[in-house]
Parts: sequence; structure tokens; C-alpha cells
Amino acid sequence: MEFLVLPRMIALVIMMPLLCVYSDLLGILGGLIVGIGMLDLGLIEYLNRTQEALTLTTFGIGLFHSAVFGVLVALSGCLRGMQCGRSAFGSGVCCNLCGRDEHRQYYCGHRHYYICMSSSRNIENGVLEY
Repeated sequence: MEFLVLPRMIALVIMMPLLCVYSDLLGILGGLIVGIGMLDLGLIEYLNRTQEALTLTTFGIGLFHSAVFGVLVALSGCLRGMQCGRSAFGSGVCCNLCGRDEHRQYYCGHRHYYICMSSSRNIENGVLEY
């Protein structure tokens, strides 16, 4: 079983953070184009504001989230791939279920992260609410 699951797991755990870095860089480039072209910002001003807004903590959180999402996608894909039948109908059904599972896992993972982070901030303030 690990012969089928482990390579996919390793590949997604490595590639999802790389895709996250790639999309971050493209987002910064897109912000640069919009900021200079449409908002009349200077290049130096945009770069300074971007450098102020980005911290190593937020970058690390993004990489961690992408690695966790890679694990969830790999587990869901491998589970449904092993459950699928040999017919085209069976693979279609499993593909649909896999997409639904990944969406649910992604939503629940972000919800749990938000609850944990907001309750830790509220506990510091003496208030516990969700």
C-alpha cells in the first residue's frame, strides 16, 4: 500500500509549497502592475509598502498551510483511487467524491485554524468566544 501512497504524498508535500511561493510571487507582480499602472504608485513606493506588509511569519504560515493542504489532497486522492472500480462510471463517481472530500477538508481545516487562532487571541484579552 505504501508503494502507491507514499510517492504521491511526498510529491504533493513538496510541490504545494513550491506552488504557493510561485503564486505569491505572481501576486506581488500583479500588484506591481496594478499599483503602477492604475493607481499611479511609484516603483520604490510599491516595493517599500510590499516589504512592510510581508513578514516572515505570514510567509511561513502560507507555506505550512500549503503543505497541510497537499497532505489532505494526497490522502483523499489515494483513498478514493483505491476505492474506485474498474469501470468508467466507478472512476467518475470516485473522482466526484474525491473533489467533494478535498473541498470539505480544506474548509474544515481553515475553520479549525481560525477558531484556534481567534480563541488564543481572545483568551489573552480575557474573552472566550467563537
